[in-house]
Amino acid sequence: RRQQELDAKVPVDIEVTMPDGKTLSADKEGNNYQAWRTTPFDVACTISRGLADSTCVARVTYSAFVSDYDLAEDGMDAVDTLADS
Repeated sequence: RRQQELDAKVPVDIEVTMPDGKTLSADKEGNNYQAWRTTPFDVACTISRGLADSTCVARVTYSAFVSDYDLAEDGMDAVDTLADS
């Protein structure tokens, strides 16, 4: 069922902003990051495969939403209590 849901999503190009302010928009092969397709592991691999293999923790926030994103679908319709941390 989850794969059917993902297949129905419209992938759009995204940018990932790192804690130091640097933005990433593609992997090492030049493939653009896309909503619904790119994972935090994919982004970590762009930086270093060793980093990705040893640890991968991500916090996803959105500056803009893709047209078919529903906050409630991901349990994100509540107040963000970590916003100030």
